[in-house]
Amino acid sequence: MKKIKYIIIVILFTLTGCLNYVELNDIGIINVIGIDKDNDGYVININMVTPTGDDLEKSTTYEVFASTLEEAFDRLYLLTSKKINLSHLELVMFSKSLDKTDYKNIANFFLNRNDSRNTFPVVVVENYDKSKIFSVSAYDINSLIEVNSFDDGIVSVKTFDEVTDDILNINISYIPCIKITDKVEILGYYSIYNEQKLLSIRESISYNFLTNKISKCNFVDENLNIKIDSSNTKIAINKNKITISITSILTNYTNKKDITNFYNKTLKEYLEEYLSNNDLGYFYNLIKKYNYNYYKNNKNIKIDFNSRKPEKLLERIIKASSDEGDIVLDFFGGSGTTLAAAHKMNRKYIGIEKEKEYLDLTIRRKESEDNV
Repeated sequence: MKKIKYIIIVILFTLTGCLNYVELNDIGIINVIGIDKDNDGYVININMVTPTGDDLEKSTTYEVFASTLEEAFDRLYLLTSKKINLSHLELVMFSKSLDKTDYKNIANFFLNRNDSRNTFPVVVVENYDKSKIFSVSAYDINSLIEVNSFDDGIVSVKTFDEVTDDILNINISYIPCIKITDKVEILGYYSIYNEQKLLSIRESISYNFLTNKISKCNFVDENLNIKIDSSNTKIAINKNKITISITSILTNYTNKKDITNFYNKTLKEYLEEYLSNNDLGYFYNLIKKYNYNYYKNNKNIKIDFNSRKPEKLLERIIKASSDEGDIVLDFFGGSGTTLAAAHKMNRKYIGIEKEKEYLDLTIRRKESEDNV
């Protein structure tokens, strides 16, 4: 009995320890980050809040130059002497100067941090200016975008994990683009990664229709003003023919002619503008991912398989969960990235994939790597 009491006391003392205790004033809580590019790397603009008690916060902005994001935050620690914390991020703003490689670096940076939830909203800033990006609060920017999705249907909030998932699956992502002056103006969606460009207002609205993101918004175009309570888009692809069927519950229209003009003229023009100005390869993948009403009975259209995960990420998972000589089993082999990582790390591996074309892709990939 004495032995049991002794063990319980030791455990209690262990549980009440404060080995990782950090003073609140020693934590640098970052709520907004701006990322721009210069000749030698990145310019990181940061808004840091420090709790001062009684629910008050002190806000300070910093600018850090570095060749990598990791180096930038190391320098921020040296500059502030605070333990950097990203768990309360409210917004990350991107400059239009960033390219595909930059977005890869940004994705890897946030994915590799254990203090980032990755559900924070992201935007592209048309006129990125360090003196203006913090002039409007993250709350106001996010609220404006959220309200816009209901009022005008131009853009909707996009989170970092959604953007990362888009990039991994379809090699492109559309995120809200804003302009900051004495106010915030919503310009439309900005496509990033494989293609950097601003979509027009019409193209942005079309994207929302195609991906079923239209709900309870006002549709205004010239003399047409209609409220859309809900909308459902069905898409069929047969050889080179794309059939788009949109069913909407409309209110606030003047007469039935408004409904006819909405479907047969205005909306048709919007969709044609989007399809003529954007890569159809991305369109097919967008539909496959976002539109659950896509008719999958057509075998003549080849939709690229673009859901490869970063090999470095899979290497970390394999290293943490296995040893050399162990067997790695992947039930959803896809293009074979998991197997390629296992092969390089001296693991045995088994991959299962029901689609023959992806199985053939995996085999060709292994053969090409063996010949390197």
